[in-house]
Amino acid sequence: MRRFVAYILASLAIIFGIGVSFKPVATRINADLSYRSGSTISLRLDKRDDNTKDYSEDNCKEYAALVESRLVNYGVSDYKITVEGTRNINVTLTADNAKEYENIASLLSTNPIIEIANREGNASNDETEKAKEIQVRDEGETKWHSNSARLEFDGTTSIVVMPIPDGFKTKVEEMIKEAEKYEKTGKKSNDEEKKTPNSIVLWMNRAEGDSYPTDGKVTDPLLKRKVIYDQMNSTNFYYGTDKTAFQIRFTPTSSKVSDISDSYKSALYYKNLLNAVIADFDCVTTNIQSVAPTVENLLIFGDHVHIAMSSTFISLMIGFILICLILALFYRIGAVAIISTASLTAFLSFTIFVFFRPLFNIAALVGLISIFAMSIFIGILYNNYLHEELYKGRSLKKANFEASKKSTLVTVDTSVVAMILGICLYFIGGKTIASAGILLITFALLSLLINTFILKGFMWLITNNTSTQKQYKLFGVEPEKIPDLTKEEKQTYYGPYEKKDFTKKKKVSAIVFGSLTLVSVVGMIVFAATKGDTFNTANYYKTTNVLNLVLQNTEKSEPVSIDEIKTDYLAQVKNNGADLKYDTEIESYTYTEYIKENSETKTYYRYVYRINILETNVDANTFTYAGGASTNLSDALESCFEKLHPIDDISNSFYKANIYNLPGDIGLIFAASAISTITIGAYFWIRRNRLSRVLPVAGITLLSNVIGLGVVTLTRIPATPSMAISVACITGFTLLAAQYLMHKEKDLLRDERLRDVEVRKATIDKALRMGALPLINFGIIFSFATLTGLAIVNKTFSSVFLASTLGIVSSSLMLLTLYAPAANYLDLKLSKVKLPQVKIRKKKKVKVKSNEPEEAIFIGIND
Repeated sequence: MRRFVAYILASLAIIFGIGVSFKPVATRINADLSYRSGSTISLRLDKRDDNTKDYSEDNCKEYAALVESRLVNYGVSDYKITVEGTRNINVTLTADNAKEYENIASLLSTNPIIEIANREGNASNDETEKAKEIQVRDEGETKWHSNSARLEFDGTTSIVVMPIPDGFKTKVEEMIKEAEKYEKTGKKSNDEEKKTPNSIVLWMNRAEGDSYPTDGKVTDPLLKRKVIYDQMNSTNFYYGTDKTAFQIRFTPTSSKVSDISDSYKSALYYKNLLNAVIADFDCVTTNIQSVAPTVENLLIFGDHVHIAMSSTFISLMIGFILICLILALFYRIGAVAIISTASLTAFLSFTIFVFFRPLFNIAALVGLISIFAMSIFIGILYNNYLHEELYKGRSLKKANFEASKKSTLVTVDTSVVAMILGICLYFIGGKTIASAGILLITFALLSLLINTFILKGFMWLITNNTSTQKQYKLFGVEPEKIPDLTKEEKQTYYGPYEKKDFTKKKKVSAIVFGSLTLVSVVGMIVFAATKGDTFNTANYYKTTNVLNLVLQNTEKSEPVSIDEIKTDYLAQVKNNGADLKYDTEIESYTYTEYIKENSETKTYYRYVYRINILETNVDANTFTYAGGASTNLSDALESCFEKLHPIDDISNSFYKANIYNLPGDIGLIFAASAISTITIGAYFWIRRNRLSRVLPVAGITLLSNVIGLGVVTLTRIPATPSMAISVACITGFTLLAAQYLMHKEKDLLRDERLRDVEVRKATIDKALRMGALPLINFGIIFSFATLTGLAIVNKTFSSVFLASTLGIVSSSLMLLTLYAPAANYLDLKLSKVKLPQVKIRKKKKVKVKSNEPEEAIFIGIND
């Protein structure tokens, strides 16, 4: 009884521990733009004085590529870049706080010409003495920009280290001496004299006339942007260990000095700023505007971070409860061990995932569901082996011992499948699905430990307990079907499907799934040829005609209302006499821009209105303003604005906004799934599974994926590139289910040297009937998980769960009806293939003559 109590208490402890620990872990999720509010940083290109390039879409795209490289170097993993017209770039991303958004905006819009100078002004208590300012800046071929700035970590905070080019060395040393010569004098807390060198300032894009205030208080907004760091003195300059490398070393100030993560990000910003490559255009940040997640927020941010009661969270809870009920129905008390170990495996995988801070996106969500289902799959097989041994008449202890042995290889193979699939997804599948690859790799390692020790420990506790030895119903086993070995009774029950011939409808099944595959392939080809959009991702990549209206004033005033924009401007433009078609939801925002004119900083208040124009052909000469001549939309709008508002105070631009960069690695995901299927198939073959078994599995994997994606394509459900994640989900399910059937066949056919095809045919048919129950349970559980997601989650990702569900159902049915006939057919054909035998010439044995033959003979006779 004590072991039974320990079994229950240990399970409750795991569930309770996960419940208590879930919030601290989940609130550290690094969610993507689908599951977390972000911001859109609006950038505008301006010509540099020395730039001969004109504004063009290609040049704007070139700068967008630079923006992307800066985002990657800073560590931003989820972003969307939109190139609009010839001068405008929008970058949508997520960050931890407003300061980080400002840092990223500064990094994206800056072409830093680096300069370092000692601070001019009062250098000592003697007001008559002034420090001689010495400047060291980018000039000629000697520049700071060598991509050599780096980070170091001293155990508590991050430090920025920037080597000083050899061409600057002499001048920097002169500047340091000047700073040390004039010292500021103050008093320590014990009234002792305290001297500090005159501070040294690290500048960016310093213009003529810019000087650091003597009181150290920077109020000019333009000057604030130009001062990178102003807390340096001679102690920040040092030689490297080899006494040759001259370097600057400083610790960035942080709003949370004790927070290592915040310190690192602050240092990372400085490092990337110092390493930034100079572009052909200058760039201005015009706006930073909050945007809602495309699906929903998983977390609520405030004084404390909380888990939002989102539809995603609710769907996961509902799916978990449904799975628990299904397991309890089939495995009774054994379901407690399955749920506990599966929950522990999934939670620890999730915890490690969150610790390393990769992006949590739809791929991570599907990966989390998949690893939970995989762990349940191992528990189902363990309990199924236990049932089989009990139906042989073994005692509970002996049955558990045998089940433990048989489930070991299944656990190992499941981890291998997960590892191979995870590695392929991470290194080949692209950034969209890399998070799912991380979860699968983590699961593969944890599953070996947890299911080898904890699951088996749980089952040992419940099966080696005296009070449960004859309580077969506690395990979902029917006592009347267990033979009594003391009476020499033989096993008569082999599972609920022992007499079910799943292959009886193989022709019907082949016709149905063959037709679905054919229709899916034809449909995808037709849509690709006629619409250029196989999976109906047009809404995701669509090009939008955007009107960008900017009003500006040197004094802060109330912006023009959206109603005025509609009635005074847009209503005046007609298309063939009809009203202009545009989106009624007009986006507006305000930003402040500082411009230096005649050594004075002027402030401009700008009011921006973004209007999506719904006209299909904006270049047609069918648009008019106030009854004027027909022209294209851009000219008609320009005429409208010139008449209604002074040109000095209003500017407008009309352009087509085309999406330049989006996470949509469909081809890479397909390639990763295909390579993982081939690799895992080779692993099955190496594990001495016949080629006649491996090839049907590869075929079923391919067909189920085609059917899942094809049906979604034919229904024209709006999809995103993330739909391809379903390929990995279907592939993983099919390969796991198939490897179990192969294990079951090998269990029944111990002597693998048998060459009798008929024996193997009977064995695989029996293995299919005996393995049908766990296979069906696994399919139901996985389908319930994906169906729950389909029913509740946002429609943005409905195609992911619909394709996954269709593929899993198709895969399950094909494994039950077509796997065995296909394997038997290939076995028959391949058994007739006679490989040429290589004749090996036998060497003649050389008889060695003894030096003393007579003595040996005599010894033999005497014996």
